[in-house]
Amino acid sequence: MLFRQAGQRVAALIDRCPHRLVPLSMGVCVEGRIRCGYHGMEFDGTGRCVHIPAQTVIPPTAQTRRFPVLERCGLVWIWMGDPQLADPTQLPTVEKHSEPGWEMLEGGYQHHPSNYRNIIENLMDPAHTTFVHSNTIGDPLASDKPSPPRKPIDTSSRTAGSRMRSPRRTTANG
Repeated sequence: MLFRQAGQRVAALIDRCPHRLVPLSMGVCVEGRIRCGYHGMEFDGTGRCVHIPAQTVIPPTAQTRRFPVLERCGLVWIWMGDPQLADPTQLPTVEKHSEPGWEMLEGGYQHHPSNYRNIIENLMDPAHTTFVHSNTIGDPLASDKPSPPRKPIDTSSRTAGSRMRSPRRTTANG
């Protein structure tokens, strides 16, 4: 269960309320906390229960498991193993990310029924977009072909997209 806490930090909790084991994802996010949809218990980003309706005492066992998360390169990385073994230096790097000449193409969320490794590989290979996605997000300036004028993409009817970085130069000669 991923959600944004107050201050916009991402938190990840196991998707299970410790009280009746109801999926927390069936609840709502209220002021940066997750409110269970069964009895209204609220959990902060550490997994600790911080509010129980009509009850002043919160038992110390009213908590759920949290997972280490890190936002990098426009992605949320979650470590679901032993928290002591979470090592941000083991995350893949995306060359050129945040460097001049690169820009973020916002396209929203898209679900892919694929292994996460395939998605990571695809997102780390923006050069393929020039050829595979030539009619949408491809950048003809990144190829050896002459550059046609860029037309804006109509996204008003799109229900899915992707988030990635793509090279965009100002002239065909770089």
